[in-house]
Amino acid sequence: MRLRSLRVPTPGSLRRVLGRQRGVTFIELLVVMAVMMIIAALLVNNMAVQIPIFRLRSSATMGAQVIAKARLTAIQRGVTTVVVADYDENAIYAYGEVNGDPNDPITSPQYLVFDPANGSPIGATDYTDDFLIARIGLERSVKFKGPSDPERGADATDGLTPVPSAGPGDPPVLVFSEAGIVQDVGAFRLSDGREANILEIFVGTVAGQVTIRKHLEAANSPTNADGFFAEGNKRKVDGSPGENIWVWK
Repeated sequence: MRLRSLRVPTPGSLRRVLGRQRGVTFIELLVVMAVMMIIAALLVNNMAVQIPIFRLRSSATMGAQVIAKARLTAIQRGVTTVVVADYDENAIYAYGEVNGDPNDPITSPQYLVFDPANGSPIGATDYTDDFLIARIGLERSVKFKGPSDPERGADATDGLTPVPSAGPGDPPVLVFSEAGIVQDVGAFRLSDGREANILEIFVGTVAGQVTIRKHLEAANSPTNADGFFAEGNKRKVDGSPGENIWVWK
């Protein structure tokens, strides 16, 4: 049997092999790092826009749930219920109105004012006193604000029922009768932390139907005028009046 001779690599052949298997150069590493920094910057910028929008939508959704629970409680318990925008605590809460007299609100200062003698907790079973139904704090950076005035201004609500004993700047409230009928339709309005987007929790029928609507400027609205519009549709491509789409800033 013939033995095959072994080839011993020469210095020149080793250099050629190692040359084909070289590592990453410093320039290539800089290029990769630059690309990664650009991608990271784009992600951070997108998050800075999307997080306030998420918080705004979350606050509006939770506020709508408080309103729905207030109406259901009014029907189930046979009491007047009230939904309040609490400017001091940056929250929305609902309570059962028991202490005030709706037939004589002028001489009954407790009417439409949450005034529980014992601080009735959520889930109270003794309905002889004002009782708390539900409460949500607005998400961080979300605040009560309309499109045409400062934070907590007159435009932070629309319509609704004035409180007889309210002081200057106190907002009106949403009132449900014992049958679940809205006393005065209207809306609570919320703005994101950048004040670029505004949503309203709109109760537009006496039956208490709740709709979340967004403020759109004329260029994006279906009526070619500023206003609040529901989500779910889209504007025609040619710019003519048609269905609307929510445009976020």
